[in-house]
Amino acid sequence: MTTEWINIADTAVKIGLGSVITGFFTFIGLRYSHKSQQSKYMFEHKIKLIEQISADIDEYFTALTSFTNLIAGIAKRRNIDQKDEIPLNQTQWQVIRNNDELLIASWTKRTYAIAKLRLLKANGVVTKLNQCVLLDKELRDKIVFDKIMYKYDEINDYRQKLNEAKSAVHSTLSDFYDSLLK
Repeated sequence: MTTEWINIADTAVKIGLGSVITGFFTFIGLRYSHKSQQSKYMFEHKIKLIEQISADIDEYFTALTSFTNLIAGIAKRRNIDQKDEIPLNQTQWQVIRNNDELLIASWTKRTYAIAKLRLLKANGVVTKLNQCVLLDKELRDKIVFDKIMYKYDEINDYRQKLNEAKSAVHSTLSDFYDSLLK
């Protein structure tokens, strides 16, 4: 009879120990699986956030480029007609104001993009984007506030600086995107 109790106790210990070991490894597996799912979710969220940032920046760049191209077009026509020194007429100022309003409306997207970039700690992209903001300010200060029209050569130099700054933003954003994928 004592051997039966020993066999029963031995079987109980084997079953109990097996259950404890199985439970422990199940717990560990579920814990790591949850962390893996959480990491996957955060990665996907960051990718979607960067895609939205890129769209917001492009909307801002489209408005800024449109405004710059308008100024360049007016400057080119004035250069061809040799009317660089003649003040702009009311129609030209109205067209400039209308495009300026579109540019100002795009600033909200730019601000959202900067805020999201700061959340992601993409400070390099923020720095490059702020260089475009300074170029935006330079253009608007001269045209909108000082009411001084660019000469055709001046606006072409400005456009070159703006294109370089925009390329730097896109390149830095692309590098940041790539760093997330590694």
